[in-house]
Amino acid sequence: MAGEVEITIRPLEVSDARAMFAELQDLRIYTFIDQRPPESLERLQERYGVLCQGAPPGLGERWLNWIILNAESGKPLGTLQATIDEKTQRASIAYVLLPKMWGRGIASRATQWLLDHLRDDYEVTETQVEIHEHNARSLNLARRLGFVDVEVCREGDHNEVVLRRGLKDDRKSPAT
Repeated sequence: MAGEVEITIRPLEVSDARAMFAELQDLRIYTFIDQRPPESLERLQERYGVLCQGAPPGLGERWLNWIILNAESGKPLGTLQATIDEKTQRASIAYVLLPKMWGRGIASRATQWLLDHLRDDYEVTETQVEIHEHNARSLNLARRLGFVDVEVCREGDHNEVVLRRGLKDDRKSPAT
């Protein structure tokens, strides 16, 4: 793809809040997710602090959070999240891509990276994503990546489409 933005993905840090705060004020981000823009830099730093600490002990979950960066400039492009159920080795994933980056293939590449990483480094066998019924962009992305619709759940005033994808037999065969 001409003009493709190269990305780097690394674990989220509290210090990322400074670069993400202004970007997360774009209301288009919240059209299909049940969140609002962070009220202040301090609140976002607090939230990132909680996320970076991981799930509380005894919860049976593992919380993983990453930031997607422009490899050349280091500027943030979005975030990735995974919550792994430690008993079943299934993960629920989510992603937020900044609107100025929509339509450039970044969410697809970052999400594929996440799926590969969960399978290879955390032995996740299945992933799930819940997407607002009217979020055609995200629904199309998930389906292109091999997720299949498994159910529809009522969430307040709208439906969430639950999609799943197995990862167990998803390893790439070695080149011959």
